[in-house]
Amino acid sequence: MNIYVNDQKLDASLNEEKTLREVYDAIEKWSKNQNHYIMNLKVDDRDVSPSALEEVALDDVNRLDFVVADQDHFIAEAAHELDRYLDQAGSFLYGKEYLNESQVADLKEGYGWIEQATDSLAGLLGLDLQSLVVPMPEGNVSAPIAHTLNALKQSIDTLENAVQSNEPQSENIAAVLIHMRPLKSMSMRLALQLAAQNAGLEELSEALEQFESKLPAFKKEIVATNEAFQSGKEGIALELLDSVVERLQGFMSCLFALEARCRAGGMEDRSANGQDFDEVAQQMMELLKDLSSALEENDITAAGDILEYELTEKLDAIQPFPSMLRNFVASK
Repeated sequence: MNIYVNDQKLDASLNEEKTLREVYDAIEKWSKNQNHYIMNLKVDDRDVSPSALEEVALDDVNRLDFVVADQDHFIAEAAHELDRYLDQAGSFLYGKEYLNESQVADLKEGYGWIEQATDSLAGLLGLDLQSLVVPMPEGNVSAPIAHTLNALKQSIDTLENAVQSNEPQSENIAAVLIHMRPLKSMSMRLALQLAAQNAGLEELSEALEQFESKLPAFKKEIVATNEAFQSGKEGIALELLDSVVERLQGFMSCLFALEARCRAGGMEDRSANGQDFDEVAQQMMELLKDLSSALEENDITAAGDILEYELTEKLDAIQPFPSMLRNFVASK
């Protein structure tokens, strides 16, 4: 069996390892000794989760491919992957009235991955899941994430029982979605914050400058998205809205990261047109949360109202701040 790490063949042979899981554990230990972490595993060019390795016979495998990264990269990528998986799972479950046994089995396996990823991030970032709460789109905060994870597991177990007993499932599926929402809020914030924190000052400034240059075209895209909603082209509109939200979230992450570094560098006055940065930025983040919620729930009316009446106004309010922050960086 050939073992590759980041496309480089590992010049080592198996010792005491008798199972594929033992091979994985040995590579994981070796990686951690170098302050690296496993980000992905393929068994004969097929993605496989660590929890499924016990089911694969060692003699049946020709090649293992590991992707490893240093701690900072691992943390940022793990948060992004968790956020992406929760997006995919939520989109799949939304509007469903029933699942089959195979789909529930996939959901249970997915929960195991969610729990593992959340625990890993918490350990590496020093987060206490027993007390960690996150803001929710409706303006309140979630229950502690540890409680949310437990509630999600219980709701999936209850859904599994309903599937096996051939009982109605719609309320059980809704409960699973409800318990996924705080985890989605946490993963989205972590992914954005970590990506911005890992960027340099020059990179942040360039990202903001590019966004500013594309702002007129971006506003036209917002108008086109709303027109698609109004004309009944909901599929196209939701795809456009997803792209709008993703780019705005990236923009706000860069803006927050650059503002924090300017503040640390002695910038005292962070106001423009009579408005304070914190106030305007918070209003934009609240609007983004509302948009994300509308996207998650396929709420066409709410999304259309935000696009038509609020988003371009908030973009106009926040527009002076990127150049103000970049000018401060340039002066230093």
